[in-house]
Amino acid sequence: MLHELNCVLMEQIQLMLVDTFATRSLSGIPTGVVPNASGLDTSTMQEIAREIPVGEIAFLYPSDDADPQIRYFTPQSEIESSGYATIGAFIGLLDAGTVQPGEREVKTNRGIVQIDITDDHHVWQTGLRRAIDEVSISQTMIADGLGIPENGLATPELPIAAASVDAPWLIVPVSYFSDLRSITPKWPALTELCHQHDLTGIYAFTFDTLQTDTTAHARVFLPNRQREVPGARMAAGAAGVYIREIQALDGGSPDGLCFEQGYHINRPAHVSVKVARDVRVGGTGTITLNAKLSVDSPDPGDIIEA
Repeated sequence: MLHELNCVLMEQIQLMLVDTFATRSLSGIPTGVVPNASGLDTSTMQEIAREIPVGEIAFLYPSDDADPQIRYFTPQSEIESSGYATIGAFIGLLDAGTVQPGEREVKTNRGIVQIDITDDHHVWQTGLRRAIDEVSISQTMIADGLGIPENGLATPELPIAAASVDAPWLIVPVSYFSDLRSITPKWPALTELCHQHDLTGIYAFTFDTLQTDTTAHARVFLPNRQREVPGARMAAGAAGVYIREIQALDGGSPDGLCFEQGYHINRPAHVSVKVARDVRVGGTGTITLNAKLSVDSPDPGDIIEA
């Protein structure tokens, strides 16, 4: 007897988890990377993104006019681009020996992104736009939203401003490490503040650092998601623009800066920033998982004999 069955063909997809901006494993920003997404359709990529418990996954596949093309998915939807996921993708490729140091042009849904892999295994991404603007937000409102005394802000020596590399962030200088550590966000207030002033998030920092070779210690807040994150490429880039433009450091502001962040949520991350004509943000990382993911491909036309 012949029976028509819905057979399932299992396709093996390589999946890497990369800790981006990390100096050791299980730190930094966890990033999903699918090095070869050729043949995967949009719905399958979205299903994979829902399956893997990380914020964003980068799917790489060949492109005729760039090297390579990347699509980015969160568990909820596809997004146009992601700085840290792009950097994480190339950290993974570099660690796996798939790419070598040099410059790359990456095609995303937002446009071409410039990537530079240096001999010391840093992956750098160049920002598309930079700006710094004053904001008409009272110090009292900001301090109250962050849950710290107003005298914990490093004003008036360092002004609060909106700075951006591709997207605007509120840059909030804080006097001391103890003030930064004591921040307890009031999410509704911060969400309303960011909505009113069209801000992506809040980057609070102090020059009071844990390590001697870093420029500043920071905490990164995304009020619209009501959570603190280990880092964001655009946020560190914006802070670098801020420090350079207002000459916040004694003796001038160097081109190269390094921010330590994520410590308060047990995901230490180190983000490097170079501010010159362009703004470049980069760092290193490590592969924490390199595995095969099984993806079902139903083939209802198969017939077997029983």
